[in-house]
Amino acid sequence: MFPSTPLDFLTIIFVGAFLALLGYDFTGGDTKSTEHEVPTAAYLFVGILAVGCLVSEPIWPLSTGAYGTFFQMVGMAAIAAPAAGGGGTTPPPTTAPSLQVMGVVQDLFTHTALGGTNAKVDILTPGVYSSAIESITVSTSTKTFTSVLPYAAGTPLVLHISSTEGNGYYDAFYPVTVPSNVYIGANAQQFYWLSPTGASAGSPFYLENRVASTGLSMTLTNSTGYAVSSATGATATTNTYPVPSQAGASGFFSAQSTSVVMTINLYLGDLNVGYGVPMSVITPSLEYQTRQLVMWLAVNNTAVNAATIQGSGWQLVPNYAVGYYVFYMPLNPVQSSPTTYGSFSIQTTFDTSAVASNKNITIGVWLADLQNPDDAHAGVYDPAPAAKGASSQVGLTALLPATGYIRLASGAPTGPWLSCKFKTK
Repeated sequence: MFPSTPLDFLTIIFVGAFLALLGYDFTGGDTKSTEHEVPTAAYLFVGILAVGCLVSEPIWPLSTGAYGTFFQMVGMAAIAAPAAGGGGTTPPPTTAPSLQVMGVVQDLFTHTALGGTNAKVDILTPGVYSSAIESITVSTSTKTFTSVLPYAAGTPLVLHISSTEGNGYYDAFYPVTVPSNVYIGANAQQFYWLSPTGASAGSPFYLENRVASTGLSMTLTNSTGYAVSSATGATATTNTYPVPSQAGASGFFSAQSTSVVMTINLYLGDLNVGYGVPMSVITPSLEYQTRQLVMWLAVNNTAVNAATIQGSGWQLVPNYAVGYYVFYMPLNPVQSSPTTYGSFSIQTTFDTSAVASNKNITIGVWLADLQNPDDAHAGVYDPAPAAKGASSQVGLTALLPATGYIRLASGAPTGPWLSCKFKTK
């Protein structure tokens, strides 16, 4: 009924106390709670019982027979349980610290860091355009941007980046997630380095420099390739619109067929620039909206086949003036790389088979970047965007060219950038 020797008795007490300690919660919990007391007492009881059942000589009546086998199993389970995590509390996971974020903005083509004079980064909460979390001016010395506020790793953000340097850069919105890798800056200060989503760590954010107004040129050529009208981004065509009806007026030619093909050509005269890059803005009503390059075309005779013009990619403006057809076309951006000048051409066929011969047909062309295609469809152009809501500035404060499609109070088009007149066959 009792241990056979004093050593056996001390062994039972020692090992039982050891098992009780294994079952105790040392994580700093309330030692008075039942959650901690019950496992400790249970381990103490089972531990003493288990040692008695596991010693080499039977010293307890219950250590033999079926009862002995049962308690031996219980004892071994009691010894093994702490190793499996029983009776303890799992330590909480380590939380990454909140740190300031930083990054760099570069020119898309030259990879020159921006911030020499005026580049800004607005940090936004995704979907919130009324105000920014903070607005940062890119350092003119280090050419990096650094937040004032700290941000936790894994936080989703949106960066609105703008620069008025160069000819003015097209703004960009970048969704990002704060990374968990810590960047060590000067004086061993820790930061999170931001990069575009999907880009490798440390990658810059890019903006595209717009072509100068004098670096943008355009022509309107007829079926023979002759330029009947020309203009630049700074100066519209010298033709009046409508072109005077007398023979010999600027832009006048006689069609050789009832199918007249006219080509609009656009050229960039500078390298490392773009034109008509899609640019998202925050509107005065604090909505997120993407603007792009749009061109308009007007013809002053509705006997001209509209379907043929639409077959060239133009969309009809529904509220055109009486006696006119007006069309619009959203366009992809034009870019000059470091080695190649950008350009594009649009061919349009005018079917005049339903128009009487020797009639004067007048054509006008307008274009502008930073346009909302929905407004272009309505026959109006948008002014240049302004800083609203969460955007502290915009990089481009004027359209190129300066105006889009214009119509008089009567609805008649006026002030095109390219225009000509031809006499039908």
